[in-house]
Amino acid sequence: EAPPATPSRSTDAFTVVEVDSAAVRDPESAAPEYPATLLAKGVEGYAALRFVVDSAGRIEMNSVRVIDATHDDFAKAVTAVMPRMHFRPARIGTTPVRQLSEQLFKFETKVAPSSAAPSKKPRTDDPAS
Repeated sequence: EAPPATPSRSTDAFTVVEVDSAAVRDPESAAPEYPATLLAKGVEGYAALRFVVDSAGRIEMNSVRVIDATHDDFAKAVTAVMPRMHFRPARIGTTPVRQLSEQLFKFETKVAPSSAAPSKKPRTDDPAS
């Protein structure tokens, strides 16, 4: 099999449109904790981050950038857990490659139908980059 193409960006990580299979966060991976002070006040929001997932499925911490966040504590909660997050790496053909990713982490206080306690784990969405 031919080696993967060269990435079009200077980061030398591929974009989502350049790979055959995009990087996806493992559902069993570490997740950010809802900041206790914001949860207690019922504050909802999100943090959107951009980062490179390496060919082993780990985040390259020097690549992490906060794109937007409704509160600094949401961004801090996400960046604090990123070293423990794991992804299925992007692939070109069967070869794992580095991918520039963007992910939206939503912090919501929805009440579960069987419980009056708010959810403490934020939802994550993986929008197309």
